Amino acid sequence: MTRYLKAFVCLAAAFILAPAPAQTADQTKPAAKPVPIVYVARPTHIDGFVVASNGKLTPVPGSPLANIAVASLAGNGKYLFGSTSDGTHIDAFSIASNGSLTLSASTEVDNVLSGACVYASPLLLDHTGATLYAAATVGGLCDSTDYESFQIESGGTLKYLGDSGQTFLYNKPLTISSNNNFAFGADCVDYEGGYIDTFAAYARSSSGHLALDGSITAPVPKTKSTADFYCRSQAAGDPSSHIAVSLQAINSDSQSPDGSPQLATYSANSHGDLTTKSTYANMPVSATGVNVLAMSPSGKLLAVGGQGLQIFHFNGSSPITKDSGVLQPAVAFNALAWDSENHLYALSGGQLFVYTVTSSSISQATGSPYSIPEAVALVVQSVTP
Repeated sequence: MTRYLKAFVCLAAAFILAPAPAQTADQTKPAAKPVPIVYVARPTHIDGFVVASNGKLTPVPGSPLANIAVASLAGNGKYLFGSTSDGTHIDAFSIASNGSLTLSASTEVDNVLSGACVYASPLLLDHTGATLYAAATVGGLCDSTDYESFQIESGGTLKYLGDSGQTFLYNKPLTISSNNNFAFGADCVDYEGGYIDTFAAYARSSSGHLALDGSITAPVPKTKSTADFYCRSQAAGDPSSHIAVSLQAINSDSQSPDGSPQLATYSANSHGDLTTKSTYANMPVSATGVNVLAMSPSGKLLAVGGQGLQIFHFNGSSPITKDSGVLQPAVAFNALAWDSENHLYALSGGQLFVYTVTSSSISQATGSPYSIPEAVALVVQSVTP
């Protein structure tokens, strides 16, 4: 027994005196939280701004970041893509951990689609960030739209997948459905004295190629007056297969707008078909007009930019409800973007407004508005330091 007791005591002592295993860096250091970066395109370069938790903007080190003229921006977190102002190329910039940009690739796009007019293409990414879409202007009079699909490859180079087929006039910008299988776009165009509703639906294949799909249905609500029809423009989707669309009543005889635009809600099924519960009576009115729509990442708030800014509660398939009055009524807004930190960015020519928005409050951020002369586009990216 004595021999076994001694062995036990020695073993216990060795266990007690053994050094504790060293902690790894992953165990002691919390994971870095992604930080929003706002990129703004100007006629000669791109500016970048780091966003603080209170919405205050600080220039990214080295900003302006790219001395290349781009007129449209899109990003997938790894690359920032810019459509050059001369309409010939789409440039890809790699995004560093501090938000700075380095030109990584430049893809010529004016030679991939026969008959395309040379205009800077509005850009859009699918939800995975694997496919980039560019709205090409086509037609003998440059009066139609055809979407080009590009697969994003190593270094940000673009592989052309094909075009969507053209639609007369314009239905941009597009919004991608939450299941990534469809895209929808609308515009209300006054063509030679008559308004035309150009709402269109597109199907996205497993390769990422986007193609017109005329079999997808999207009924239009009835107007209050039988002398009117609704003309749709702008679309913005939520994360749950619902889409906000702006509707403007047009008098059939005079071909002039009848009242202010209203906001409808559509729901998409697995085949892309849209249904709506929206009626003249339950759709809220936009007091600003509608130049642009932007859905918050949560899908609970809808920002509307026109002559001023309004923010509405978005309620899935149920009617949209009003949240705010008109903010900045003297300012015409042309671009909107949200980040995941409840910040809304609203661009008006040479000014960038920043708001902190929740379901119950709206406040303008410290330092807003920021003077950014001749700004033409913006996009928000999340970067991990």
